[in-house]
Amino acid sequence: MWTSRARPSLPFRDVFRPHATRDRLRAERGAWAAWTTTPSDAVAERFIQTLKVELIWTRDWASLAELREAVAQWLHVYNHVRPHEALDWMTPAEKRAENLGIEINQAA
Repeated sequence: MWTSRARPSLPFRDVFRPHATRDRLRAERGAWAAWTTTPSDAVAERFIQTLKVELIWTRDWASLAELREAVAQWLHVYNHVRPHEALDWMTPAEKRAENLGIEINQAA
């Protein structure tokens, strides 16, 4: 429970402290996905930078609808066509299917 005090109350700390979250995720999934640490922020920022450099800054867009369509197409290529060095030259869709132990067409 969050209180008006400068520090969060004990239950709030217990729920959100990093090792409690990590242990809970490990127990549930056998893996840990940190969503508030600096490395995960860096991954998100790098993805956004790639999107801007490869697509958004390449031209002037006539409308928001045109940009949205271009982003949707770019995301499809990024996730399903383009291999990534960090994923051992697999596409994100292929890596997800491998991690889940399923066929690629089921991983979407």
